[in-house]
Amino acid sequence: SQTGANSIVYELVSNVVDCFLAQQASCVSVQVSAEVIHVEDDGPGLPIDKPSPDETASSLAEHYLLHKHFTATADGHPPDIHILGGCAGLAVINAAAARLSVTSSNGSATYKQSFVDGIVGEKGLVESPSNAQGTTIELELSPDIFGQHGVHEPSPRSVLLIVAHFYRGLVVEFQEERFVSRRGLLDLALLQHTHAPSHLELGVPKKFFFEDKEDGVQIHV
Repeated sequence: SQTGANSIVYELVSNVVDCFLAQQASCVSVQVSAEVIHVEDDGPGLPIDKPSPDETASSLAEHYLLHKHFTATADGHPPDIHILGGCAGLAVINAAAARLSVTSSNGSATYKQSFVDGIVGEKGLVESPSNAQGTTIELELSPDIFGQHGVHEPSPRSVLLIVAHFYRGLVVEFQEERFVSRRGLLDLALLQHTHAPSHLELGVPKKFFFEDKEDGVQIHV
């Protein structure tokens, strides 16, 4: 269904939000077409240089793409964000793809891997060292699972616009648009304010916005 296809987008973006909150990423870019989802980030990359816990995979990164985890996250990292309640994991996304390719760099090496129907295609390889880091995942939805239902564009656009405001400072790109917010939820509220933009320049209405930090928890109201 379109809901399932959209959930794949949200799951991949959720992983980047985790890195953003850990101050390890600053940008996520999402491009979609009828059956193809392309998500790119500037995060720390997949664990390409760590061994798999068993012989079924050549690295920990490949293990994550082949084996579903039954905990909140594969490696137990905090924080753990799930946009709209999604919690599929990379292995489930891989299994739902007719084709999936991943390119990931940790700043010293680049890993490339392809999968077909959830099964390893071309093996991962290490390219020349590069100072850049980040991960690009591109997948083609399986017609056996999704039929003719691809990503429904208006829904991801609306959700990603909110994500950019909920996690202020995170750059979110969707198709040809870029969303980034300096004041977070306040900017989102003002976007929906009924007054003209010139009125907003006069200042935020009193008691319109509250921000505080209590025991390490940041609160925006």
